Amino acid sequence: MEQELSEEGLGTGWSREDSVRAAELKKIADITGRVPYEPATNFYEALQSMYFCQCFLWMEGCGVGFNLGRADRFLLPYYEKDITDGTLSREQALELIECLWIKLTGIHNIKSHRHSKFAPGYFPYQQVHVGGIGKDLKYYANDLSYLFIDALLSVRTTQPTMCILWHKDMPWKLKAQSAELVAAGMGHPSIFNYDLLIKMRMNAEPPERWEDLIWDAKPIGCVETQGAGCRQFGHTSAGEINGGSIAEMVFTRGIKRLGLHAGEKTGVDTGDPVKFTTFDEFKAAAKKQIDYLVDIMVPGLWMGEKIIAQYNELIIQSIFTDDCIERGTGVAAGAPSIQSARLSPWLDLRTLRIV
Repeated sequence: MEQELSEEGLGTGWSREDSVRAAELKKIADITGRVPYEPATNFYEALQSMYFCQCFLWMEGCGVGFNLGRADRFLLPYYEKDITDGTLSREQALELIECLWIKLTGIHNIKSHRHSKFAPGYFPYQQVHVGGIGKDLKYYANDLSYLFIDALLSVRTTQPTMCILWHKDMPWKLKAQSAELVAAGMGHPSIFNYDLLIKMRMNAEPPERWEDLIWDAKPIGCVETQGAGCRQFGHTSAGEINGGSIAEMVFTRGIKRLGLHAGEKTGVDTGDPVKFTTFDEFKAAAKKQIDYLVDIMVPGLWMGEKIIAQYNELIIQSIFTDDCIERGTGVAAGAPSIQSARLSPWLDLRTLRIV
């Protein structure tokens, strides 16, 4: 794919009369012919390599929830080197980041037709984290942290999903710029209390050490948490329970009224709701509906994980996940130390039309 992109850029570049654009396309051809097969040598190549890797992950799996992580940390050496060498200006870096945000917003175009049909318009949740605590136990915010926010304010895209790691020691300038992004009304950024994020991971199963979490805890997807390193694999929205349907099943005694399987019994009969005299009776009936659905879905989730392990080895994701290469086992087969397949409750009021 890289070779094809490189050849396409090279051919298009020389066919143009615009010499400036031809030079840009020639540069694109050179970069796409190098990374990520070879290590990035500058900021431009590092961004391109990161985007390619994101594309590969989307092509291999459904893609949703693959994070860029603390990019203002691991991209900084490339940025600082280019700035120092005079091969990159701050304005050029901003434009490159803007281009990356635009490309990430259109990443749905490369996922499978089947998944596109199943979840049209679904949010990609490609989180990029801004700020955080470093290994020296000090809050870090560098020029890239501010450029990331500036780029999003400029292009106003839905991706990446920007996350501010909020902490009492974060600089006032970052707080003010985060507030400016909130005021823009785009739904960015999500703001996570870093101290609470660490406590959540310390209480997780298996528990993690504070010494590791203090510099590498992070949220993933929309609001899920992940600890240090890249040791977690799972499907955070593997099974979804419609919260509105739970209430409806109480009133219809387990009969689904709308959509697929309408008129069939998909819940349990929890008694005649007309005879309920207290809210506690309704609450107890709703809990029975939830118990019934969970008991059905959990075995289904584990069966789904086994099918994925057998038929979709997820080689690329295994390369990026800790322990897989060392153990000679892929993510789907159980190599990561943290595995999850979660049920997600959703409240869809459109289904709750009680007359």
